[in-house]
Amino acid sequence: MLKRKSVEKTDSNKKSTRSTRSATRKEKEEVDLKAAAGSASPGSPSIQSPIQSATPISAIAARRALELVATTESDQQQDTDNDIDQQLEQEQITDWDSEIEENEPSDAESEAENVNSKSKEARSVIKRVKPEKVKTAQYDPKAISLFTPSSTNVVKVTSKSNDEILVIGLKKDEGQALFAPLLGSFSAIGAVFGSDDPVPSNLRNFECPDTVYFVPMFSPKTHSLICIEPTQSRINTQLYQHTAIAHKMSFPIRKQLTSAFTTLQQSSGRFSTIIAVKSLGNSGIVDVERILPLFKGVFNLEDAKPTSEDPAVLAINAIPGFYPILEPTPNVKVMQIPTSWTSSVNQFLTASQSSEDAQVALICGSKRMGKSTFSKYMVNRLLEKHPRIAFLEADIGQPEFGIQGVVSLYILDKPLLGPPFANSHLEAKRRFFIGSITPRDDPDYYMACLNELLTTWRQEVSDQVTNDTSLGEKPVPLVINTHGWIKGLGYDLLMDLIHTAAPNFILAFQSTLTPSRNLPPSFITSVVPPSSEATVLPKILYLTSLMDDLEADVTAQKYHPSDHRMLNLVSYMHMNHMGKRAEGNAWWDFKTRLVERVPWCLDWTVGLQGIWVFFEEIKYSQLLFALNGSVVGLISETSDEKNTKPTPSGFIAPPFRAPASCANPSPKITDCYGLGLIRTVDVSKSRFMILTPLPFDTLTKVNGIVKGDLELPIWGMLDSRNGAGAGITGVPWRKVPYVSFDANEGIGSSALRIRRNVMRKSQM
Repeated sequence: MLKRKSVEKTDSNKKSTRSTRSATRKEKEEVDLKAAAGSASPGSPSIQSPIQSATPISAIAARRALELVATTESDQQQDTDNDIDQQLEQEQITDWDSEIEENEPSDAESEAENVNSKSKEARSVIKRVKPEKVKTAQYDPKAISLFTPSSTNVVKVTSKSNDEILVIGLKKDEGQALFAPLLGSFSAIGAVFGSDDPVPSNLRNFECPDTVYFVPMFSPKTHSLICIEPTQSRINTQLYQHTAIAHKMSFPIRKQLTSAFTTLQQSSGRFSTIIAVKSLGNSGIVDVERILPLFKGVFNLEDAKPTSEDPAVLAINAIPGFYPILEPTPNVKVMQIPTSWTSSVNQFLTASQSSEDAQVALICGSKRMGKSTFSKYMVNRLLEKHPRIAFLEADIGQPEFGIQGVVSLYILDKPLLGPPFANSHLEAKRRFFIGSITPRDDPDYYMACLNELLTTWRQEVSDQVTNDTSLGEKPVPLVINTHGWIKGLGYDLLMDLIHTAAPNFILAFQSTLTPSRNLPPSFITSVVPPSSEATVLPKILYLTSLMDDLEADVTAQKYHPSDHRMLNLVSYMHMNHMGKRAEGNAWWDFKTRLVERVPWCLDWTVGLQGIWVFFEEIKYSQLLFALNGSVVGLISETSDEKNTKPTPSGFIAPPFRAPASCANPSPKITDCYGLGLIRTVDVSKSRFMILTPLPFDTLTKVNGIVKGDLELPIWGMLDSRNGAGAGITGVPWRKVPYVSFDANEGIGSSALRIRRNVMRKSQM
């Protein structure tokens, strides 16, 4: 013990000795540091003494002296900059900055601080306000109307029921609206609409017809704006009236319209077209922002409100839902049709008119090049010469009609005058449920469905000849819209589709600004299979990409493709009527939430042939949990096979077709009618509670359910009226199924997301 204590004492003595030496060395360095600072800083108050220290300094002290000099000069410069900034930004200092200035230490306390603390305090007093990031308003120079409203070309007519109709006279190269023709013709996205009579020289003798045919058009800010302009083209009036909505004109309205034509007669110059405008507010589509706040105001244009007090300008803006752009408006762009599009469609029209066989056109190209816009333009142009057009939708990610995850064959007899979410009511000739937004997971089934659609067109549509007194006998042409996946497996699928469809024309998009998005150079030689020697080579026409038009694409893409898919699905689920639309009925009902709607009951013990689950292996015991709350395809199968199996307790289990033992539903014997949402499962009564816009007569044909990886958007699960409060429809948040506000923490707490945009060095 004594030895141990002496050792401890010795250790303590050593520690104290080292501490004393360290303190002595530190004091010496501080003395040297002061001396060095005094000799090296001629502008500081400490060197005003004529006596300078001759004590030698160490290297460490010299280095610290230089650092102190640099810090002092930097602090002085910082103080100067802060004074300048304080003068320049005196009006931008916030209230909390003023409070800091009031709580500054006194002068005596400040003198006791060292130079570094002074500079630090000075920097904390004057705080620069960070400017907020403001998005620069972008203007499309072409997105402005050439029409100038005046008292002699704009007349508003109002009935006793407050049903307003706007009469507008358009001269050549004027017009941007959504209207119905009274005299003359006008065009929109390639479609032409007109009346039987041209505009006469004397409008005073005009008599308003008893029925006026209005064309519904939708031009929201989610897409390029529709441009309407007068044209001299003549069309089949009966065909136009078939596509429009008939509106009976009362006697007071007809009398006011006759008076309006007298006013238009006073205009200098002759009008090319006289059109009428009527509100489409009763369609219900403007209420989509109740469900999806992301799309708030897409049908309103606050920046285009009239600033003029001219009665004509106020009159042309008086129709609800109609906002003509008469001044430069930010963040909107107009739909432009490049010259290459017009010439390519003209060549296909000539071939379809002269050939006795049905012509096939295939549209291909990368993403966001304008395939969907060109598809609408081409269909509308073809309807001028063909009463019916076949359209095969092979893009399951961003389809032009209907909803995602489905390949369809449509027989169109009406022009397309709106975005995809406004065309989801169109009924398909035949469709198949793929269950995903990409064919990557099951390319064989994707191609099998497309082959069956082509077979349906060849056997049931292409051989049919349309008899029309004005257009003659013509076969039904086919337009194929492909996906934008042109790399790797996507390119192989595109080649397989080309070889199967054997198109007469291939319309390929090409970009001069981004060549990496173009089809490979071997595309020309790959379109013809090497085994077929007698195959006629298709004519390849290259189209200008919308990405190359810098003026037309000045506005940034605000909405992502996933946002458009969400809008399409929500619009589809809130439709009121499938098929033909009639005036006076709401086409969408966004005021009634999905959680408030009464579902259809599907008994799986009666008439249900099978249940399929794509892309996943699910245990039979977990089937109902997987189906509950999911988006499914409602199909019909002609097979008479029964796959229900009773349990020992007498409960009849659902007819599950497990992927390990059963193949996907065969395209040859199946058909998809639409989508549905399984709201809940009543196990005691063996029923699925399904929400769907399909009518009852269509639901009676459904005998199969297919689940893919399509998901219902979170907005479809909420009650937007009180969803931000105590819960959904009065149910507290902790009891609401499928929805949680808890944060995901830790590894494995959320679903794994695969990133496919990470490239290797060799790919850069």
